[in-house]
Parts: sequence; C-alpha cells; structure tokens
Amino acid sequence: MNRGDYVIAVICTSSQFTLREKLPHCLPFCRGEFGFPKDCVAQCESLTLVERQEIDWDAGRLGVLDAVHPRRLIKALGYIFDSECEPT
Repeated sequence: MNRGDYVIAVICTSSQFTLREKLPHCLPFCRGEFGFPKDCVAQCESLTLVERQEIDWDAGRLGVLDAVHPRRLIKALGYIFDSECEPT
C-alpha cells in the first residue's frame, strides 16, 4: 500500500488496551514491543493517509515489526474490508 510517491498509509493506535485488545479489527502490542512505550492496539478501522513530506524521516524508525505481526495486521484489515485477506 505504501508504494506511492506522495502519501503513506498508516494505522492509528489507541491506549484503550483492555477495551480493544480482543476485537478482530485490532492488534494488541505490549509495552516494549517494537519500540512502543506502553500497551496499545493498532486500530485497523483507523487507516489513514499521511503525506510523505509530513514524516520526519531523519528521526529514524521508532521500531520494526517482526515477521508475524504484519500478517496479523493484514488479517485485521481484511476483517474491516469484509475480505479473507491472507498474506503470502
């Protein structure tokens, strides 16, 4: 999704961990995982676009996901779009 030159798709997170961690369209992350400072969930219903020029690329990455979590994000996005998304 992020192959374009002008915008990048981002998924917003929420600190409402206990309320949202079990929802099929949310993906929980524990404090310390992938650079997250506290427990949070990725809210796949909150997919938004940000202009690439608005991102501070010089600041570096906050964290990098392992091989499993991107697959879970794709499945959660599939739930939002009512699609059987299965990453390859």
